[in-house]
Parts: sequence; structure tokens; C-alpha cells
Amino acid sequence: MHRWRVSAGWSSRGGSGFNILSLTLIGLKLGGVISWPWSMVLLPLWFTLGVVFILGLGIATALIGERVSQYVQDRRSGEPAALLVPARREPELDRRQPADPAL
Repeated sequence: MHRWRVSAGWSSRGGSGFNILSLTLIGLKLGGVISWPWSMVLLPLWFTLGVVFILGLGIATALIGERVSQYVQDRRSGEPAALLVPARREPELDRRQPADPAL
């Protein structure tokens, strides 16, 4: 039997250290214990967002690079370039019925 588990966003995997640190710093700032500027308090969140942005940029670069590589290969082979337009398929003929020569 599978047990369902409800999560409140806490994780024991990687990255949870920044979440705990961020919440701790925000609590200390709101409690008046530290007088740091908000930019310093939210620095762990900015770091996490930066890592996500860099990973997304890397994935986008890889995908665009693959498209450009295919485009260059198509241009060199003399085939029509289809960088952004998907390949058009010709409709398949129904092979069960022979063509009528009277038409």
C-alpha cells in the first residue's frame, strides 16, 4: 500500500540549506535582531535564482545550438532549410484501393 505524504516545501535533499538560511535571516531581520539591509538578507535567495537562471540559459543555449547545427548542415547539403518550420509530410496514399485509370 502506498502512503501519501504531504509536504510543506521542506526537503532533505540539496538546496534546503539556502531555504533554512533565508528563513532564518528573514526572521532575524523582522525580529530586529540584525540591522542588515534587505539586499544582504535576501542574498541566499538571489544566489538560488542566479543558479536556476544560469542552468536555464545553458539549456536554452544547447537547444538553440542544436537547431543552428541542423540549419548549417541543411544549408551545406543543399536541402531546403527548415530551421523553425517543422518538416511537412506528404499525405500517404491508401494502398488498399488501386488507382482508377479512367480518372
